[in-house]
Amino acid sequence: NFIAFSSLTPYGANPDSTRLLWEAKIPTSYNPFKRVRAYLKARKFEADIKSLMTTMQQHYSRIDNVYGFDIQKASVVDSTLVSTFEISASNPGIEKVYALIDQLKRHVAMNGAVEKGHPMLNISPYKEGQYITRVAIPVDKILPTSGNITYKWMLGGGNILITEVKGGQLQINKAFEEIENYVIDHRRAAPAIPFLSLVTDRRLEPDSTKWVTKIYYPVM
Repeated sequence: NFIAFSSLTPYGANPDSTRLLWEAKIPTSYNPFKRVRAYLKARKFEADIKSLMTTMQQHYSRIDNVYGFDIQKASVVDSTLVSTFEISASNPGIEKVYALIDQLKRHVAMNGAVEKGHPMLNISPYKEGQYITRVAIPVDKILPTSGNITYKWMLGGGNILITEVKGGQLQINKAFEEIENYVIDHRRAAPAIPFLSLVTDRRLEPDSTKWVTKIYYPVM
């Protein structure tokens, strides 16, 4: 029989990586024949461990294998936005969100502008149990202010994390949690609020498992 006492110890290498140290102790014998057999088995054991460590490195070097989502790093592109918001007593539903988006779409059309991307959404807790819903649409030019509808400019050059999610709100929440884990693990901070890009129009696709959403999370 071959017996080895081994231990696997993780330790930090860099803010974005971890090293694994695998050590093994193999009892031996004063009998020279048993010592040779133990040595040969130890060499095979070492080769097996190296192969296993290589497989682990290849697996966990992929972001999606660690966090469950393909989180990409990108640079913010200069963007002109038209934006509005609403404060509500409860978490707004799909109809309320798209009512705000439709306000923006009408404003864009009335001012002869062109939409340059999908609607953007952020819903956050506000004061005294309320919620603030912010929506925006990228456009091709600066538009005039009208009531709660204002011009916003997304300054380019900063860093942003992006991941695409397929599924409903539970899947989106899960992806958001994993991005926040990524931010903590990599010792980053958020200089601005994250937002969702609503690729799929929820009103036209009632099956939430088919929704496609992109999460954009600014970091520094």
